[in-house]
Amino acid sequence: MGEIKQLETRNNYRKNNNKCINCKINIDDRAKRCVKCGNSGVNNPMYGVRLTGDKNGMFGRHHSEETKIKIIKNRHTRSGEEHPNFGKHHSNETNEKNSKTNKETWKKIKDLPETQERILKHSKENHPFWKGGTSFGEYGQEFDKKFRGKIKKRDNYTCAICKIRIVKTTPSKHLIVHHKDFTKTNHSEDNLITQCNSCHRRIHTEYSWRINGRFA
Repeated sequence: MGEIKQLETRNNYRKNNNKCINCKINIDDRAKRCVKCGNSGVNNPMYGVRLTGDKNGMFGRHHSEETKIKIIKNRHTRSGEEHPNFGKHHSNETNEKNSKTNKETWKKIKDLPETQERILKHSKENHPFWKGGTSFGEYGQEFDKKFRGKIKKRDNYTCAICKIRIVKTTPSKHLIVHHKDFTKTNHSEDNLITQCNSCHRRIHTEYSWRINGRFA
């Protein structure tokens, strides 16, 4: 009986002329938006709300040992072959669609003041896992992705040796910013050139043989 009522209600929605003011699909004549649009973005009651610290309902509270055991058991029942999505993969069409959507969204928000503020708030020394820039190794913090991108753009994304131009990086071919004097801390733009990974590997191999008599 319940299924018949649901079917009747769905059919009534299709017959009426009331449409969602956002996506224009047919909806109940008592509503302005469909469920999806009504709960997304600024229309969501939780939009912009961050339940951190003492605002979080679990602040200062802890799960009992019994609850912890239940959580662990449930976690294991939804892992590996027990997980409902085990062995399933998104189609190439879905992956491309998600990628396109993410890129378009990022283009819209990357230059917004709140986005830049959030990036600065969680970058370098402001990040809880910051360890003084040790991930940059011998190159130093200034030799970051943005700086290397600037050099590649200056060289028109072209290898200075074989003259191949690489705009879209592939696993087999990509560009590297090379130090002419082989000094990893000398980041003067006059000392930097763009090379493809093949030429860069060959240059360093020749340099190692010349200095050490072997490949280092």
